[in-house]
Amino acid sequence: MYLLLRLASFSLLLALSWPVVAIPNLDSSDEMNTEILLQELTNLPVTGSSAQQPSMALQSPQQAKKTLEKLQTELRKNGELRNILVLAPRIMELLPDDPDIRYMYAIALAAKGDVASAEMVLIKDVPQKSGTTALYASLAKAAIAKTGGKLKAADKAARVAVAIDAKHPYAYNLLGQIDAARKDYAKALANFQTVVRLAPEFAAAWSNLGAVQLLQGDSSLAATSFSTAIELAPLYCAPRIGRAVVSADQGYTESAITDLEACVAAEPEQLQASKQLASLYLQVGRLDDAEKIAGPLLSSETRFSRVMLADIDLRRNQPKSARKQLQAIADPDAQVHYLLSFCDMLEGRDMEAIKHIEQAEALQPNSVTFRLARLIYVFYAGNPVDQESLVALGQDKAIGKLAVYVSGNVQAAANNMQAAYRLWTKAADLLPGFTLEGLTLDEVSKAVTSNEQRHLALGMLFYLKNLYPASLSEFNRALAVNADSFLANYFAALAVAQNNDRDQAGKYLERSLKKAPGFFPANYMLGEIYLQNRDIDSAMKHYQAATDSKPDGGVLIKLGLLSEQKGRKEEAVKAYRKFIEHYPDNFIGYNQLAWMYTRDGEKLNEALKLAKKADGLQPDNVSINDTLGWIYFQKNNYKQAEKYLQHANVISKNGNADVLFHLASLKNAQGEIATAKALLEKAFNISKSFESAAQARKLQQELSAK
Repeated sequence: MYLLLRLASFSLLLALSWPVVAIPNLDSSDEMNTEILLQELTNLPVTGSSAQQPSMALQSPQQAKKTLEKLQTELRKNGELRNILVLAPRIMELLPDDPDIRYMYAIALAAKGDVASAEMVLIKDVPQKSGTTALYASLAKAAIAKTGGKLKAADKAARVAVAIDAKHPYAYNLLGQIDAARKDYAKALANFQTVVRLAPEFAAAWSNLGAVQLLQGDSSLAATSFSTAIELAPLYCAPRIGRAVVSADQGYTESAITDLEACVAAEPEQLQASKQLASLYLQVGRLDDAEKIAGPLLSSETRFSRVMLADIDLRRNQPKSARKQLQAIADPDAQVHYLLSFCDMLEGRDMEAIKHIEQAEALQPNSVTFRLARLIYVFYAGNPVDQESLVALGQDKAIGKLAVYVSGNVQAAANNMQAAYRLWTKAADLLPGFTLEGLTLDEVSKAVTSNEQRHLALGMLFYLKNLYPASLSEFNRALAVNADSFLANYFAALAVAQNNDRDQAGKYLERSLKKAPGFFPANYMLGEIYLQNRDIDSAMKHYQAATDSKPDGGVLIKLGLLSEQKGRKEEAVKAYRKFIEHYPDNFIGYNQLAWMYTRDGEKLNEALKLAKKADGLQPDNVSINDTLGWIYFQKNNYKQAEKYLQHANVISKNGNADVLFHLASLKNAQGEIATAKALLEKAFNISKSFESAAQARKLQQELSAK
């Protein structure tokens, strides 16, 4: 079976251009600082899970008493505080002698951050040492002390509450918050786990649990906890911020954006979420959306807003307006000087840029990004470059590839092509897919010149900073020196692809391949463009050229699938065999080739060996079990066919139309006509256009006549 590889679904093929590599500190927007953000989360226990009740609906002490009981139940069950904030003033009017509501109101006010008001409603003397009044008094004292930063007093009061009622979840929630503030995450984790065990519907506790799990480095468990909190309280902002941190860290930027958008919609005053959302918009190139958030924040978050707006202007190639925003910032920090250096470079002020980046370094001397940017500016200005610094930066995990690439530029500028070739080879995956694999030193030496190198270095810095128009300008300047530069043409193609200009990107790529026909990334990207334009033959030509240079697994599978679509079985077999040769421990090649044979009823014995190999590498895979079942069906071994097809159906939870068709075919062969009809009906309910749909319709017609 084809797994998820469907020839009819071009959306499953890789995108037109390689994604941008995110190098720390090249982006000027505020990063999602996990520890600061999650410390903030632990101080947001209000869930927003219940609809607020109109306080003036309470007209009698009896109604107030019942409402108080309900609020007490909610506090224990799910930590709900918002209803307390709304209803407590009215209840206190109707029940002036009831101390419980006063202490509960103090808890809610403290959680909101209003310590002064919380202290005002407290009853100072609490004669009881047990019972609900003593419990709420202790919880109120703990909440007020915690919010006021008096952690020792908060811990003492919370433990008194636990001694009074060892099963009240809110006491453990406070203890967890106190421990988190002390950075004792192991104890905080245990306390929040106790809360959710005692009160599984306590959304804030699930959010706090996720925060601590993320601080301890367990992003998978954290995501689950945040998701649980969101299910319990969809309008609760804190867990959405937390889950956004996890998603962004794992590269799922759009998922992070979705959560932050929901958060901002629910709580527009949540500045942290708004700022992170603007930063992510900037990261994915949604400049207008980022601007809509940053602009209104000018008065309240002035520095953030001006830096954000300046970064947006730089990405739009508007250095003058970017400079205006940055110069309006009082007491500029390293980040501001860093961005000002880009303004200078975009305006051709090399020496001013060097001064600004030196100021940034002086303020933040440990920044490898600032150091590398300075070396690139120095190189661009035609001044001697400190090669030892470049070599040292090449060891850095974050920016090492860029430093090695620039070292190659410096060597090529000195006509030392052998050293440049060696360094550019080491810079493989500077951008996803970038490699010189398949190119010889002689080919590279003939395809680049010394005078283009400063433009290639600065253009790459601009590209990685997401300044695409500026990067294109530098790559075009390199091409003005050497029109056949395979590097400049390829990088220019990447830059114009950011604006979805396929035609222009294709022209650059053709020129890149003129002098370096075996350049893998250019062949692959050009193949993608032809595929997007539905020119399969041209796409296959460049995929083949790409795999001749580098046996990339994804390209080989794609080449095999397209060969099948064009009816070129020998070429498909060759591609799958090459995949198996270079990726012997990956099940996909074995299963793809096995399915091709099986689908056409050919070489079933060989297909069986291949499918069994795939099954050994990837047990309990739907596609492999379906392949094995269909092989046995065609070999008339119905017992084995049923074993594998039923297993495939169980794994897919009765939701794979192709598996259901194969089961229907088996049941028909076994004389179970009614079952076969039901299976086909279920398959078409799932999809009308699955891979075996034509065969399934034919079988359905045959069965309807019986």
